[in-house]
Amino acid sequence: MPGEGPGGQTHTRRDPPGAGPGGGRAVAAGRTAPADRRTLRPGTDPARPGTRPRGPPLRHPSRTRPRTRTVAGTRPRIRPGPVVPLAPPAAGPGVRGGSCRDRRRRCRPLGPRPERRGHFTTTVNRVLFQLRPHDTVLWAPLVRYLTDVRSARRTVVIDDRATTTSSWNTTKNVVASPPSRGSVSTQVVPAGSEDFGPAARAVLTKRAQAVVFAGTSPHRAATCAEALRRAGFTGTCVATQPVLERSFLTEAGAASEGWVFCTTYVDPAGLPRAQPFVHAYLRRFGTRRVGRYATEAYDAVFFLARGIHSTGEQTAERGALVRRLRSVTYDGLAKTLEFRPPSYGFVPDRGLFLYRVENGDPHFLGPFAQAVKG
Repeated sequence: MPGEGPGGQTHTRRDPPGAGPGGGRAVAAGRTAPADRRTLRPGTDPARPGTRPRGPPLRHPSRTRPRTRTVAGTRPRIRPGPVVPLAPPAAGPGVRGGSCRDRRRRCRPLGPRPERRGHFTTTVNRVLFQLRPHDTVLWAPLVRYLTDVRSARRTVVIDDRATTTSSWNTTKNVVASPPSRGSVSTQVVPAGSEDFGPAARAVLTKRAQAVVFAGTSPHRAATCAEALRRAGFTGTCVATQPVLERSFLTEAGAASEGWVFCTTYVDPAGLPRAQPFVHAYLRRFGTRRVGRYATEAYDAVFFLARGIHSTGEQTAERGALVRRLRSVTYDGLAKTLEFRPPSYGFVPDRGLFLYRVENGDPHFLGPFAQAVKG
């Protein structure tokens, strides 16, 4: 539409494609355009010949609500009957949990996640629920085992400096609490060396009845086991959970036979009360054994459900749930989940278990309190 603009210049107003001067539909070749341009075929768009029409506008999935459709005659996806929640097989050594932000009062219980430096701790994050003992107490069941089962009065601790912090912690505590109230000596292996021969020969010289490998490396533990076997040591060897990996069993071979480990996870196949869970898990995922920490993850879900149910509401306010969970006691398949006041830390003796290598595979001995009595 002609008009006069600034400076006396004449300009023409251009209506948007598809709209006439009165806001209606555009007219092309004496005909009225269709009401919906999306119905046009390529090459028939009067505004842009030879182009494909645009489809419906795209929307982000988070901005649309899912539609529920019911088709007559179809079977329900979930059949009536008991529902058994299952935890999928773990991809790695453990199941990692989510994160929490206290300022938003969000609560996500983190049950079976293994210890790693730099992660959240219950000391500074009250919204973190670590449903397992800390790695710093894994030495205690080993001392009880050497005392009540093996009655070892002469023990040698191999301090592997390749894992300084963990090895120092285990060495310090075993020396302070010697098995059978006997004698404990230490043999240091430098971080840059994989020669465990001198340490193995010192074990025989001191007529040791038991050896505690204080490191956490499966490879170095396998090297130590080979050195002890070549030296002729026939006593008991013990180590903590990080060593018990398939790589250790493969590298050590026959030298790993008889080694005892303390862990924070169970083998549910050795728990009579967990047999329904084991059968359902194997049938659902088609595996030969239940994945590590799967049972603990199963218990963590029901622990959270118990906390929500105890509030008397179907949905609990997150801040109240954080406070309530510290007082919840749940008797799970793997262990009893409970927090002890006044610090409300996890009760450590409820989640420590023993394994012994037999015929090249770890054999579950059970909770350490029961294993040391049997």
